[in-house]
Amino acid sequence: MEPLYVCVEEENKIIPSTFSMTDWKIGDVYRMRVVHVNSPTDFWIVKSPELFEKFHNNLYDFYTKYGRTHRLIALSTLNRYWIVYVDGWYCRAILTTNPSLVDYLKWQQVFLVDFGRYTYVRTTDFFWFTDELHNVPQFSIRATLTEPSRYQSPVPPAITANFKDMFKKKILLVKLTGVDNCRGIIHLDLFKSRIEKIALE
Repeated sequence: MEPLYVCVEEENKIIPSTFSMTDWKIGDVYRMRVVHVNSPTDFWIVKSPELFEKFHNNLYDFYTKYGRTHRLIALSTLNRYWIVYVDGWYCRAILTTNPSLVDYLKWQQVFLVDFGRYTYVRTTDFFWFTDELHNVPQFSIRATLTEPSRYQSPVPPAITANFKDMFKKKILLVKLTGVDNCRGIIHLDLFKSRIEKIALE
């Protein structure tokens, strides 16, 4: 299943994306954090690690304090965005469960907007999305390594596991080598990495 992309449509209360709001410069070096890995050729990063962490700390504080008044009585498929409680944190999410099944399931599939990944959340762990949260751009950006063709397809699980161990949840210096505006993907070189060695293991 392909990840959902969020576009800027202010009148429909669509969350803007950091990808589309960034003036990318090929060759520039960025400080980024890897938040989710599908493989070395398909992973998700955030461009402002400190803002990302501060935002989620604020979400946690707010919904820990006011969660009772924001907890859902019934889940509606008419709403695009929700706050969900997952892995000990409150996160922005898009409901991706088949609308015809929502009323019958105890667990719902969602796409975590700021982490670039799908997961399942209990229906009782959904909360109302406050209006101000529409103004904070989607943190996660889809990325791939420069010259992904050097990896066999599909990428062997062992190589993906090594990549996750080395880079997930870590802040890295990365060099921008390309931008795919149609697909919303950036191409990166990772500094001081073992990527070349991993590819040969």
